[in-house]
Amino acid sequence: MENWKKFANTLEITKDIEETYFKIRQIFQREGWMQHDLEKPPYYPKDLMTLFQKFSTQRSDVFQIIRDYGFNVDHLGLTGYIQDKLSLIDNITPLIKKNTNGN
Repeated sequence: MENWKKFANTLEITKDIEETYFKIRQIFQREGWMQHDLEKPPYYPKDLMTLFQKFSTQRSDVFQIIRDYGFNVDHLGLTGYIQDKLSLIDNITPLIKKNTNGN
C-alpha cells in the first residue's frame, strides 16, 4: 500500500466524504432512481445539490491535505482511492434495478 493511502486510512480523512456520499445515495433511493438515472438525473432535488457541492468541496480538501503533507498523488490516484471506498456504500444503498420488461 502506498504511503499516502496509509496516511489517509490512519487519519480517516475520507470519513466526511463517505458520510456525505451515504446521504446522497439515500436521496437516490428516496427518489426511486435507477443507476442509469445518475448519468442524467430527471430532476435535481435541492438537498441533493447541496450535498453534491459539499462532496466536491470535501474531495478537494482531502486532496489538499494529502498534498500539504508532502505526498505526491495525482487526482486520478485519489479518485480511484475514494471510489473504492464509496463502492462499499453503493453496496449497502442499492438502487432500483430495471425489470426484465424494461421498466
